[in-house]
Amino acid sequence: MNRFLTCLAGLSLASCSTIQFLETPQKRLSNDELRALLVGQVVVLEQGARLSYSADGIYEWKSATEHDRGIYSIGNSQVCVKFEDGNSRCDHYEKRDDRYVVVDRNNEVGAVARIEAMDSTLQPAVQ
Repeated sequence: MNRFLTCLAGLSLASCSTIQFLETPQKRLSNDELRALLVGQVVVLEQGARLSYSADGIYEWKSATEHDRGIYSIGNSQVCVKFEDGNSRCDHYEKRDDRYVVVDRNNEVGAVARIEAMDSTLQPAVQ
């Protein structure tokens, strides 16, 4: 603790090698990493929501009480969805330790419970 206070009192934080930050180290996924992780897969969040990313660009979001569809694209290290109702949203994925999380534009984080192979029954979304 004294070393931590000494660092804060005036030394460069870069020279304080024993400081541990409270946040888990994070790595935002690249476009290639996003494609490898998501395309043709269903991301199941810990709270139960299912995010499906078909190989042909169809996105589907399902929870116990809600459902939404649209077209997704991957670029700038994020996944953007244009929904059938005209709304849109961009999220990014991060790797934190040994797990993935999805982060929305409000920095709300959804922990990924698992990723499953997608069944091929999704129908094309309205464009």
